[in-house]
Amino acid sequence: MKRVFSCLVIVLWAFSIRAEIIPSEKLFSSPVYSMAQLSPDGKYLSVKERGDKKIAFTIVDIESQDTFVAGAFTPEVLVKKYVWLTV
Repeated sequence: MKRVFSCLVIVLWAFSIRAEIIPSEKLFSSPVYSMAQLSPDGKYLSVKERGDKKIAFTIVDIESQDTFVAGAFTPEVLVKKYVWLTV
C-alpha cells in the first residue's frame, strides 16, 4: 500500500512541475465569432465577427457557403442584440 501511495505522489508531483499558469488574456478574451443566428427560412447564417480594427456582421449562404459582409462598425460601437427582419 505504501508503494502505491508513493507512486501516486511521485506521478502527481511530476505533473505539478509541468503545470503552467494560463494568462488572463486567454481566459477573459472575447470570442472572435459570436451572436450567430439562423435566418427564419433557414437559408442564411449571420455571425458577428470581431477583428482588431472593426466589428463586422457576416451573412453566410448555407447552401453555397458564400459570405457577404452586411455591416462593419468600429470596435467602440456596442452591439447587444440584433434580429432578422421577416416579410
